[in-house]
Amino acid sequence: MKKKIIFQIIIFLTILILSAFVYFKYLKIEKIDEKTNNDESILKDEKINDTELVQEKEKNIIENIKYFKEDIYGNKFTLKAKKEK
Repeated sequence: MKKKIIFQIIIFLTILILSAFVYFKYLKIEKIDEKTNNDESILKDEKINDTELVQEKEKNIIENIKYFKEDIYGNKFTLKAKKEK
């Protein structure tokens, strides 16, 4: 009888420890101060990267595209795009 109770206690403690691990690893909410500091550093990084993004967008421009598609029901779709300044 004692072996059964001891085994149940061990199983219960194992489940409790695993639950605590999952909570602290994946579900715990960060403190507001830490999150605010992270947001500020992200905003600073975004300001720096904005000029880089504009330059990248200018490099990756495709002009005068035409796309035609017909589906199985006979509907025809045409997309035309051109770059205008």
